[in-house]
Amino acid sequence: VYALYDYIAASETEVTIQKGQEMNQVEGGNDEWMMVCLSDGSIGCVPRTYVSPGLGVGLRDGGDA
Repeated sequence: VYALYDYIAASETEVTIQKGQEMNQVEGGNDEWMMVCLSDGSIGCVPRTYVSPGLGVGLRDGGDA
């Protein structure tokens, strides 16, 4: 999955992500939060509304996404 927006972790169970960042969804989370694993091995939750299943889906900044 890919980050649609920047998100700064607000607790130790969350991870900070940057717009366009790729991450892997892992087991866990709920309807509002997705559990992800970042490229550095960090695992934590991010809001589901901040991620997309494919690169460029929802990214409308004029880039090549």
